[in-house]
Amino acid sequence: MRIPSGVTDQFIYFVAVDPTDLKTRETGLTGFTVYRSRDGGAAVAYTTPTVNETDSTNMPGVYELLVDEDMTIAAGNDSEEVCLHITQASMAPVTRVFELYRRTVTAGNTHTVDATGNGAADVTEWLGTAPATPTVAGVPEVDLTHWLGTAAATPTVAGVPEVDLTHVAGSTSSVSPLATNVAAILVDTGTTLDAALAVVDANVDAILVDTAEIGVAGAGLTNINLPNQTMDIVGNITGNLSGSVGSVTGAVGSVTGLTAANLDVAVSTRLASASYTTPDNAGIAAIQAKTDQLTFFVANRVDVNVLLMNSAAVLGNGTAGDLWRG
Repeated sequence: MRIPSGVTDQFIYFVAVDPTDLKTRETGLTGFTVYRSRDGGAAVAYTTPTVNETDSTNMPGVYELLVDEDMTIAAGNDSEEVCLHITQASMAPVTRVFELYRRTVTAGNTHTVDATGNGAADVTEWLGTAPATPTVAGVPEVDLTHWLGTAAATPTVAGVPEVDLTHVAGSTSSVSPLATNVAAILVDTGTTLDAALAVVDANVDAILVDTAEIGVAGAGLTNINLPNQTMDIVGNITGNLSGSVGSVTGAVGSVTGLTAANLDVAVSTRLASASYTTPDNAGIAAIQAKTDQLTFFVANRVDVNVLLMNSAAVLGNGTAGDLWRG
């Protein structure tokens, strides 16, 4: 019997006979002891031997042993012999041998082929040498020394093998040699990319000039020239406002600091208010004419000469001998 290496679901048959007459078939036996030896190795007992009685009526004395232990062939061997020794107290010992062999194709793998019978395989070696580590992720690096039995031409582009593709997907190809096409693509994209990159570089340089004036976090914006600008300013303006303000439209919430510019804004805002009344300049001038006649010999006191009291002339000079009187 031959069993492939690694297979653990196969049974071998043996016959149990009387240990005395060596011919009477024994049925209903259990509790077997099984030893194994592979390729000259020491005898080792099966840990849990599985033995079934096939059919005590139709095949009396026939038993099945599951060979499921130590079923992997040694490295470097294609075939090994395994010896089994089976004992039970009510039967004569039985010795069986079978061949453990290495299959040429690993069990469980499927060899994929196309409609014409061409096989697909992962390349682990090329001309007996493992492929170099890919320089591009996922792309195997292989030196093509032959193509369809002919030595490959010297690459016209460094690192790109020159191969004439005579067939693509089973049909005659109209594609030019691979290296020629690759070289043309590199030249074309190189010219186009150089021109495009030059434009991008010029634009980036111009942007860097402008952003350098702005500075980090706007630190360079210390002097903003806004000629004839119309805009809404939301928030507070701190710092100094130099120059003149032509006009202010709308209400000004508050002006901090007394400067000519601030005063102009405040006055202009007040004058534009609907509640403002133009002063009586003539009346103000008449009042000033009267107040100009007042004499102040003592600070904050008005000097007055009293000539009449209750429409009668005032007599006396206010001294002890000449009291004021009417």
